[in-house]
Amino acid sequence: ADDLNRELASLRIRTTNLPREVMELRRRLCGELSMPEETLPFAGELLQVNGDHVAWEGALERVLRGLGLSMLVPEESYPDVAKYVDRTHLGNRLVYFRMKEDVDRRAPRTTDRRQLINKVDIKPDSRFKEWLEQELVRHFDYICCDTLADFQRETKAVTRQGQVKSQGRRHEKDDRF
Repeated sequence: ADDLNRELASLRIRTTNLPREVMELRRRLCGELSMPEETLPFAGELLQVNGDHVAWEGALERVLRGLGLSMLVPEESYPDVAKYVDRTHLGNRLVYFRMKEDVDRRAPRTTDRRQLINKVDIKPDSRFKEWLEQELVRHFDYICCDTLADFQRETKAVTRQGQVKSQGRRHEKDDRF
């Protein structure tokens, strides 16, 4: 109950719904390295379900959860962050991406309006916008299916209720809060 109350109090004063623990981890890391927290955003702080697709918000947030909880580390901060992470017992799980300036081979963006990327907005002024777009194109190329019949036909798909299919065979639904 105490943990839930702390989480609720934390959510009331923040603009993000990322878990308090990861926000505190970043605060400690940035404090130790004397850098502003904005230097190391979590991907979830830069992504938002498009206002036209709010009905998909819960399902898409669950699909993107792993990416959303990943910290984006600019190249110039990478050596210090890697050193800190290696020498420190974090008390939590941290996934971070080293953001090199060169963008890997560009994956073509689809025009299929049903695809997840076309339902998500990326913060336009983020220096990581192009990388996030490519990450969504390459790894989150799910078709958002309005019907179960459509879902069953697709190889990589998600329903509004949060059922996810990948590789044509693997199915998952996570209804945890």
